[in-house]
Amino acid sequence: MNEEKFLAELEEILNVEEPLTMETELKTLVEWDSLTALMFQSFVYQTTKNAPAPADIRKAETIRDLYEFVK
Repeated sequence: MNEEKFLAELEEILNVEEPLTMETELKTLVEWDSLTALMFQSFVYQTTKNAPAPADIRKAETIRDLYEFVK
């Protein structure tokens, strides 16, 4: 999955109006919470058939960190 498609998918999961970048910090997103982290985990599983551990997702600081789960 390329970065552009990933960003589009994540924007849909987060339901944000502003475009995301790979450098966007998760702590700046009000929409990033435990529910969206779970939705992200499900998205990764559907995409790769391998779900990241919640602890690994919590370590992510930027959108690029999340992208590493689907590369």
